[in-house]
Amino acid sequence: MPVLVAVVVLLGVLILLCAALSCRLAEEQRAVSALRHQLHHAEHDELTGLPGRRLWLRQAVAQLPTMADPVLVIADLNRLKWINDRYGYQAGDDLISAFAQAATITFAHEFGTPAWGRLGGDEFIALINVPSAQHMRVRRAVAQFEVEFTNRVPGIDGVRVASAAFGVAHTDSASHLLEGQRPRQGLRCLMFTANSALHEAKELCRSGEQTAAVFTEHRLRPHLI
Repeated sequence: MPVLVAVVVLLGVLILLCAALSCRLAEEQRAVSALRHQLHHAEHDELTGLPGRRLWLRQAVAQLPTMADPVLVIADLNRLKWINDRYGYQAGDDLISAFAQAATITFAHEFGTPAWGRLGGDEFIALINVPSAQHMRVRRAVAQFEVEFTNRVPGIDGVRVASAAFGVAHTDSASHLLEGQRPRQGLRCLMFTANSALHEAKELCRSGEQTAAVFTEHRLRPHLI
């Protein structure tokens, strides 16, 4: 009889221990989930859900060495400040969200990957792998984006507000030019070249180009490496 009582008591203690451990494990899982949630929000843009600048740059540095023909695209929304001032910040936020959705859909359709991140403000960036013989696919993706973007933002009071400039950096021999370079340095060179192309596209916009997507591309030059 005493042995039976001891066994019952021991089983009771084990049950209590298991219950306590289960509760502790559930608490730790909730804490880990909350931490992951916080980390996701810290690294992703709240408005668009795209990777923020730091996360995108970290991912790009990791991806660049695996790409045989990297192409970098930087996009800039036109007249965002004017839209915010005239129609309010909600209209500006809607425009930013529409750009992110249109760019993500069209580039994922063309290249099979959600390549975009938000650098901040009205600037977005994408890194994709496109063989030199297929560079027209980038222009085709931008053309598809133009249709999608315009459909999502038809205009306000008859005024076109869906407009973005694209600067593209590519090279016919990227693997050779970037060989031996640190990924960060290679990415910096691509960004510099894409920014130069973007400035040209912005000038076209200022000079009266009224399409929803103005596209300029530059080839990565050896002296930048």
